[in-house]
Amino acid sequence: LDLGGVVLSDGNYVDVTQIGTLANEAATIAREHHHVPPWVFASQEGGDLNSFPDLPPTAAPAELSSAREAETQARESAKSLLALGINAVLGPVVDVGSSEAGSALGSRVYSDSPEEVATYADKVVRAYRAEHVFSAPAHLPGLGATDQSTQDGPATVGLGLDELRQRDLLPFGAAISAGAPGVLISSALYPFSDFTVPA
Repeated sequence: LDLGGVVLSDGNYVDVTQIGTLANEAATIAREHHHVPPWVFASQEGGDLNSFPDLPPTAAPAELSSAREAETQARESAKSLLALGINAVLGPVVDVGSSEAGSALGSRVYSDSPEEVATYADKVVRAYRAEHVFSAPAHLPGLGATDQSTQDGPATVGLGLDELRQRDLLPFGAAISAGAPGVLISSALYPFSDFTVPA
């Protein structure tokens, strides 16, 4: 099939040798059938949030001391993934946390400051781009103010479009300006879609 991409996750993972074999097999089979090789994605958000725990980044976004540290970890992650045939990441998570009630996303959130998250988005996307790894920042149009994680069930973001433009969309603008080739769309519900259709 002409697949645009495949995602390898922790369910596929026993060790780096196995994951490298799977990633390279996807490209090999595509070439044998004269198809464009698919992007091979992984979700490596950092620390305990990694699909592949043996690989960087070692720290979750909330544990990072600066955007520069995030940049360094993203470069290390890119190099490790590329060595295994994985050429794309589902991330970075560039959602803006909620300073009032914390964030349901926990350690996935870098900061509750839109400007700080925008700087983080810029540095991480540029690092992946410099290493030739496709990065898809998450979760457009912003999931930081959600009432619960979308992994736990239906989630609602109670911010209108004007509010999202002032805070949650800023990091996505920075990521796109830095060269992000794609974005990961949120599966939450938003008031401007009558809370009936996910983003």
